[in-house]
Amino acid sequence: MARNIAECDSILAARDKAGKELFMGFNLRNHSVCLKIKELLSSGIVGKPQTIVCTDFYSGGMTYFRRWHRLKKNSGGLIVEKGCHSLDLLNWFMDSRPILVASLGGLDVYLPKSEAASNCRNCKLASQCQYFVDVFDKQHKVDEWGHDPDEFDLCIYNSPKDTFDNHMVLIEYANSCRATYIESFASRVTGKSGRQFIINGPQGQIWADLSINKITVYFNHALGEVKGQSCEYFFPEESGSHGGADIRQLHYIIDCLYGHRQNKLFGEIGREAVLVAQAAEKAACEKRLINISNGKLSHNA
Repeated sequence: MARNIAECDSILAARDKAGKELFMGFNLRNHSVCLKIKELLSSGIVGKPQTIVCTDFYSGGMTYFRRWHRLKKNSGGLIVEKGCHSLDLLNWFMDSRPILVASLGGLDVYLPKSEAASNCRNCKLASQCQYFVDVFDKQHKVDEWGHDPDEFDLCIYNSPKDTFDNHMVLIEYANSCRATYIESFASRVTGKSGRQFIINGPQGQIWADLSINKITVYFNHALGEVKGQSCEYFFPEESGSHGGADIRQLHYIIDCLYGHRQNKLFGEIGREAVLVAQAAEKAACEKRLINISNGKLSHNA
């Protein structure tokens, strides 16, 4: 929604002053897998969630360290700019307010290399680097993505940056449930690029993988049984970006505007996600537990 809570509050104030509708761009709430996870949780199939683990391994994450995202003054940090989508899903799945945030993160892979150049085109390590970009050979891509060729081949190691390439966040909710979010941009394993969820409840577990559009529900086994029953849900690959979620969100917004449904993608959920993300940045940098129970950033001794 914005780089920090103050900016979120300015947006909400502008909405209220104008008396207009505001929709959050949390397209993953309209992803087929995420919609099914929410449906399953609401049905009580595994009981009240006790813990949720979410992982987000983005195989294209190295590009962030060539672009504007790499500077917190522009993005608020990658846990804000990229992680807000996953944090919103955790808030949505838990159906409760986040109150405590702990976090660890760092820049551990894309560190400066004295032997590398500032740009790929001038680097003597080009033949050895898995992140080398021939900006002239891929000029059509540069134009398509709207990048400046003079910046697109910035060395991901030697580019100025102050954001993390990996982050781990622990969240406690008002309903006493807890969630963990792991974000990493340091690998190029495209087969597992995306989000995975493990949701543990007193009656079973939900395992979901957005990279393969699959959900498996495992049920507790009875005494004497080796394992319990399970059921699987598969979702066909959809056209459009973000697994078909973008076009579904557009239809959602149109339906809301025509009065066919009530908007639940309102601005406050955007603020809530940024609140958790900004607390995670603060917790990691200051090595302390952050209390956000009052909707603001504070800390516990």
